[in-house]
Amino acid sequence: MEIRITVKQLGKKHPLLSEQTLEIAYNHPNITL
Repeated sequence: MEIRITVKQLGKKHPLLSEQTLEIAYNHPNITL
């Protein structure tokens, strides 16, 4: 499973955005967050 996270910088006029990807090796069919 792959989870994508968008990171935002607070308090700036032009915030820096970056997208990070987490790879999780989990094969159970019922996944909750």
